[in-house]
Amino acid sequence: MKNIYIYAVIIAVGVYIALVFMQQGVTNEADAQYNSNTNTREVTVTGSASMVIKPDKVVLTLTVENEDAKISDAIKNNATSVSKVIEVLKSLGINDEQITTSHYSVNPVYSLEQVGDIECSHYTPPRKECLVGYRATYVLTITMDSDANIGKVVDAVSEAGVTSITGIGFVLSEELRKSIMDELIKDAVEDAKSKAERLLMPLGESIGKVKSMRYYSDYYYPYFYAPQFTPLYAGQATPIYVEPKQINVSVEVTFLIEG
Repeated sequence: MKNIYIYAVIIAVGVYIALVFMQQGVTNEADAQYNSNTNTREVTVTGSASMVIKPDKVVLTLTVENEDAKISDAIKNNATSVSKVIEVLKSLGINDEQITTSHYSVNPVYSLEQVGDIECSHYTPPRKECLVGYRATYVLTITMDSDANIGKVVDAVSEAGVTSITGIGFVLSEELRKSIMDELIKDAVEDAKSKAERLLMPLGESIGKVKSMRYYSDYYYPYFYAPQFTPLYAGQATPIYVEPKQINVSVEVTFLIEG
């Protein structure tokens, strides 16, 4: 009798599990055919498009720094150095519209060594006795066409008083970027439509109106820090090469199903 009871329980549990899986299968099938909120049939696909493009603009970031014991001298000397750099840039055909000031600051400089009886590195904030001068920092951003002689500009400004060349960034102009993105979005949407039609064709169905659409792009402004540049030598400028970049666009489109 006890064995009969155990078998009955096992059978009941098995039937319950089977019903659960059957119900889950029905639910999944319904979700594939109908939207649970609107009760309409729909299909969602992702379309994509990409293009390899050579950036048409280059951005140089130049830093000019001057230190002096007096703050007024640091500011004056920095202004003189910056003016010299700008003069060199203009001699190379770069105009005012291509030059912008991206940063300017004047900060105290403190010694990290021992001054008299004071070990300056032990104090935060630093002691006024450790003040040794002031540093004026001016950062210029130069925008040029990427087919310009970038190496010649780099070498010229390095000899004109630029303290450091922070980096070189190759970017797309707004006009070129918009033109490319418009073309890629169109291609990605057409790709999504084609995929949806191919999915439904074997089923004798066709796509209807668009219910929703999402757009994605992974375009970024490529940037790299400049290496240690050497001055112009024997008429040969530092070689700078523009690397082509790939722009990717994807769209997620939900179509209503007709038929």
